[in-house]
Amino acid sequence: MPSRKKDIVFVCRLKQERMNRALSLDDVAKLTGVSKQSLWQIQNGTDPMLSTAIRIANGLNLEIDYLWPERLKVTKKGAKKK
Repeated sequence: MPSRKKDIVFVCRLKQERMNRALSLDDVAKLTGVSKQSLWQIQNGTDPMLSTAIRIANGLNLEIDYLWPERLKVTKKGAKKK
């Protein structure tokens, strides 16, 4: 599997939303359906799959393009080439 550059924007915005709302990883896991372990890994350097990022955004009532703008630029750009 090719390595992916860690998306700092996603991690920073996820942490900021947690802090703003005073949410623990357990709280976010309950809201999103993403395991606490997966959330911890994401916040510590593992880029999530797009489907996981969407679950997180939906669970926190955020737009995915706010949470992960760089990934969506690449995805949309790549889709246009097909």
